[in-house]
Amino acid sequence: MLEFVELLLDLCDNIIDQLILLKQFKHHKEVKKYIKTLTKSNMSPYERYCINKYFYGKDVKEEKIPDFYYPTLATYGNKYIKKLIGDIPDIKGQVIKLKEHKDNAKVINYVERAFPYYMEEYPYARNIILSYYYDVPYLDLSPSPKSLHITLIKISFEKLIRKQEKKRDKIFRKKFRWLKVGDKIVLNNGPFKGFECVILEKNPKIIKVEMDLFGEKTPYELDYQTKFKKVGKK
Repeated sequence: MLEFVELLLDLCDNIIDQLILLKQFKHHKEVKKYIKTLTKSNMSPYERYCINKYFYGKDVKEEKIPDFYYPTLATYGNKYIKKLIGDIPDIKGQVIKLKEHKDNAKVINYVERAFPYYMEEYPYARNIILSYYYDVPYLDLSPSPKSLHITLIKISFEKLIRKQEKKRDKIFRKKFRWLKVGDKIVLNNGPFKGFECVILEKNPKIIKVEMDLFGEKTPYELDYQTKFKKVGKK
């Protein structure tokens, strides 16, 4: 689960310890997905150095922690956004470029997802975004020193979450495609294993059933991991 990786990140307060801990679980599928996604995002030379040295164990040229930390905007693997701002080396230039295309639906969607994160995590980024995208004047635009506790971004989780949800929805539709309202099924796993249910509602993302639980009609929702057998089917 993605929560496993997030739990590991929260156990440490700096990027080096985070990567050393993640390396201990490097064969975990979600750790591999996270690192793969992270390395495709925009990172500072220091962050990339840390990943290569402390996660992959490569002998790479040392990068010192910068006196001032200039974050750049991650592109979430979005091809349009990556083409638009991926080659711009600083957040100010990226924000100015995004503003030039602010009426584009893809830019609007990206801004709604990305800006809240950067405005909360990086005071310098917040001032740049407010000044150059939203035209809020009189802000201090001098870069503030970044704590030595630079940490791995969690923003890349959104891409993994969308991919996982897409996979889950596909399994859900395939598993329940033959069921219809009024059908009876018997659950083969979960807390209500062996209980008989009646399908009350069906749509592409949810199946609502009703079961007789200790003499009372009780509603219940099935998820994509539910195993069942249709009553009357051999």
